[in-house]
Amino acid sequence: MRKITETIVSAFLNRSKKSSGNTTTDGDSLYLHGNEIARHGYANGVQSFEMGARGVYITLADWNSTTTKERLKGILTLLQAETPCLPFVGIWTKAYQTYVGIVTEKKGATEISGRDWLFIETDPNGLKVRKVEKNGKGELFALPVDDYLSTECGGATR
Repeated sequence: MRKITETIVSAFLNRSKKSSGNTTTDGDSLYLHGNEIARHGYANGVQSFEMGARGVYITLADWNSTTTKERLKGILTLLQAETPCLPFVGIWTKAYQTYVGIVTEKKGATEISGRDWLFIETDPNGLKVRKVEKNGKGELFALPVDDYLSTECGGATR
């Protein structure tokens, strides 16, 4: 991971303000060239632990560039740094399409493109990757749990 990615993503995950080169964070969102590529949030958009799972929303923001993917990989890497579970959730491109999923399997991965958002639910036992939709007000919310990729201890589930 590049030093700039580690520095800026660490600040973002710690909810601190930081700016370095083409990437900035206000502690709530992460921006690359002024485009929001990640934000802290809850699965149902409600700011309450009782009402929704906590995690990070990610997007390519219509920029499927090496730098965008590198920053998103940094988020996934640092989110999993303290989780002893394998397999590892990552982001990669194959045949000009970008995926988020279990790196070693490259099966059952979730396709991400354009302005699509994914919700990365943080859990002590691993990460859950959930597709995201917008409600009538344009607010993001994660789809129900039956449509996610999980890295919980003991193996991957879909």
